[in-house]
Amino acid sequence: MEDDLADRDGEFFQRIDCRFPYNDPVAASALILEARAIADDACFAVLEEISRPPKSAKVPRGRQRELCDEWDRAVIHPLKPTVLPFANALINGRRMSPQACSAAMRTVAAYAGQWAALNILYFAAAGDDAAALSAMEELNASIKASWSAR
Repeated sequence: MEDDLADRDGEFFQRIDCRFPYNDPVAASALILEARAIADDACFAVLEEISRPPKSAKVPRGRQRELCDEWDRAVIHPLKPTVLPFANALINGRRMSPQACSAAMRTVAAYAGQWAALNILYFAAAGDDAAALSAMEELNASIKASWSAR
């Protein structure tokens, strides 16, 4: 059963990675709902695609906000209040402090396997504090290593 879930996860991620149908409302909505039926990480993978589209996608921020709002209405997860502000920051072209990202990463760490949620936090970070950025990168690597060891 777990292998089947991993296969569905992997297939889903491959299908949406840099290929999310941002400007096709029907297909985008269907993927948001499909992610809910697969796994929590699939839901956050959709949010990651919405908040971090490839440059080639040329998605207007207004459309990203609409998709993010739709995702917010569709997904129920205890990490949503932690991760969603960082996704919104990415959509709005803002970055968060490494300290804020690290604090949120510690919360996400308790939910093993939420790789996409962790990615959103990681990519939302920016700042001039090299030590804080380095500490955040070490924390990110440590969380991933602990999940991989399970």
